[in-house]
Amino acid sequence: FLYSYSFLSLVNVFNLNSNATFFISFFPDKLHLNHTKESDEFTVFSIPGWDFAICYNSFSRYNFCAFDSDHNALYVNSKIKPNYKTNMVIVVDRDDKIIKVYQDGIFIGQTPVYRKLYFYKKEPHFYLGVGNPNREKTENYFRGTIDAFAYFEEKLNDDEIFDISLNDSES
Repeated sequence: FLYSYSFLSLVNVFNLNSNATFFISFFPDKLHLNHTKESDEFTVFSIPGWDFAICYNSFSRYNFCAFDSDHNALYVNSKIKPNYKTNMVIVVDRDDKIIKVYQDGIFIGQTPVYRKLYFYKKEPHFYLGVGNPNREKTENYFRGTIDAFAYFEEKLNDDEIFDISLNDSES
């Protein structure tokens, strides 16, 4: 088999020193999961470095991971779920210093309280479809389709998150 990897590299405009919300809708392809590899993550969205990322992995979990300024991992994993078209919403709550994670409009967890996030603004690009194409070993290419991506410079509330997660008719 010969597979080509498609991804987008875009200028990093995200300000994670204030409240923010990320939305992404995607459908991972389960055919390429490999439980024998040390790391088998398919990154659908990433700000690289100490990755701020949304992934699907060979353990059939959707997950979010970021790092604080001391390089401690902050993550939320879904329960084991089959691959399907899903919507993930990540809310950076700078007031309470937590990150909330929603799947299909439902709150699935939050990170522990952090003092300060890694300085993601120094990363020149963010990626859709790969963790980092410039890494030598673990690029973490995504296999599947990405339907929508949005960034809001504010915290969306639970009702707004539920609405955008279930709305297929508007971009």
